[in-house]
Amino acid sequence: MSGVETQEVDNLAHGDISGSVGNPSDPTRPPAPGMDRLPTRRELRAAETAKAVRPRRDSATRTLQAPAPRLSPAPTPAGRSRRTKAANAVVMTFVTGLVGVMAIPAYAAGTSLEHTSSAEGTSLQDYTAANAQVVTAHNASSAPVEEEGFTATSVADLNAQKAAAARAALAEQRRTQLASSATSYTGASANQLAQNPIYQGTSASGVAAVARQYIDVPYVFGGETPAGFDCSGLVKYVFAQFGLNLPHSVRAQHNAGTVVSREDARPGDIVVWNDFSHDGIYTGNGIFIDAPKPGDQVKERPIWSTNVHFVRLLG
Repeated sequence: MSGVETQEVDNLAHGDISGSVGNPSDPTRPPAPGMDRLPTRRELRAAETAKAVRPRRDSATRTLQAPAPRLSPAPTPAGRSRRTKAANAVVMTFVTGLVGVMAIPAYAAGTSLEHTSSAEGTSLQDYTAANAQVVTAHNASSAPVEEEGFTATSVADLNAQKAAAARAALAEQRRTQLASSATSYTGASANQLAQNPIYQGTSASGVAAVARQYIDVPYVFGGETPAGFDCSGLVKYVFAQFGLNLPHSVRAQHNAGTVVSREDARPGDIVVWNDFSHDGIYTGNGIFIDAPKPGDQVKERPIWSTNVHFVRLLG
């Protein structure tokens, strides 16, 4: 190929055909030598081939200036995935526990409020009816008046207390006198008194009054004088002053009289235990005088047993 043809082919490859057919913008420019005709199909193919073999300079420049491709992020490691799952599980557990903790007080509060509402719904009348009690008092008596923790004492109680204190003082004085004379008693014995009685007659009306003179005399086993008495010794000494000389024995004293019923008993009769273990002098109203036991003294007191009978010695 000649130099002219080569130039033309190059021009065609770059899309510059102005040199072969003239430049319309410059009509004075003559067409290139040998280019007074249109290129053939073969020439065009040759030009395209040359264009592909020789890339344009500006295309290479653009290739060099193109930005670097963006690197895709590295895939997540399997270990990081497992840690993420574990963290999620911990968070879910904490949230579940927190919800439970908040729900329990709420439930309890709801139950309490429900119970309170139910309790408030119960009227006082219903409560009183459900808890009513019936109390029946037999032979009820008025209790002493109490105010602010203090009990008011009636005048009768005060008088009774004064009388009891006076009797106690008198008994103590008599006990002292009897104690001092007991060891030095030189009076008549029961047998001597029975032979020369102080009180004449056979009436028992004065027996109880004589027996009261010996209250507080100490108990002495086998004693039958004011120095000391046992139970049958006291009965012997008192009745000796009325002219009766009784044996010093409970059974023998029982045999010396006549048994009477409790309803017919009167002051001056003797109270005898059914087993003959004890006796005393009846003063009426279920009370008698006796010498109880060692360490004690003669006293007037209620008959504490029903296992007794009554014997009358004087009419």
